[in-house]
Amino acid sequence: MDQGQSDEFSMMLPVNLARIEAIMGQNSDFITREVAFANRHRAAIFYLDGMVDKHTVQQSIISALLDRCCADDISVSYIMSSVLDAGELSEATSFEASMEQLLSGSLLLLLEGFSSGILISLPD
Repeated sequence: MDQGQSDEFSMMLPVNLARIEAIMGQNSDFITREVAFANRHRAAIFYLDGMVDKHTVQQSIISALLDRCCADDISVSYIMSSVLDAGELSEATSFEASMEQLLSGSLLLLLEGFSSGILISLPD
């Protein structure tokens, strides 16, 4: 990790987006999906094409956020316990460890306003 970079996520989604995209570069297999849900919340989903099924991402992650998340006060733990039911979920608190998991085939979900995210290991 660069000396000037923290191992924590920023609470600002655009900062996280820029940082992850700088690491991943122009990799054509790297997918970023931004989603607005529950009227005012924003999220970004990161994964590697070919290691994560696009259909599963759409049905199990994006649709769940759009259809099941209607609370004004959301949190990472609320999303993990009440919205998502796909794969193995764990809270992502370390930027470096999350990048390693992303490169190993996990999906990373980051929410605007939170300094942690959700790592999702989807079944094959």
